[in-house]
Amino acid sequence: AKTTNHLGVFEGLMDDEDPRVRGHCAANPRITREQMQRLIADSAWQTRSLAVQLGLRYPDDEQLILLATDRSSSVRWHVIFRVDAPREAVEGVARDADDLNRQHAERLLGGGWLNSPQACQSVRESRTRAAR
Repeated sequence: AKTTNHLGVFEGLMDDEDPRVRGHCAANPRITREQMQRLIADSAWQTRSLAVQLGLRYPDDEQLILLATDRSSSVRWHVIFRVDAPREAVEGVARDADDLNRQHAERLLGGGWLNSPQACQSVRESRTRAAR
């Protein structure tokens, strides 16, 4: 899932019955935004969580902001610990019903530990280069 160059194989893995296999597709550097959108809309929280953890260029800011309100606390947890999480996504989790998620997001915001948009872009670019 992480390395295949073959679209047919990749599409098969995107539809695999195991949510972990689907989630690992996020680490493939050739994944498109539309394919990532399928992963972050998956019915299994494991797939969505792995997509947040392993994604290289994606999920992008818009997708991370959406994931900050995911029904799974695990997905929201992984959003706030992405190096390239936009401030708006972390702010969303800072209003979370889950105490642990909310407290960690508040600490990130209060401690000034969020990366700038330029630093986030730099991280994404280096991930993309490393995956080639």
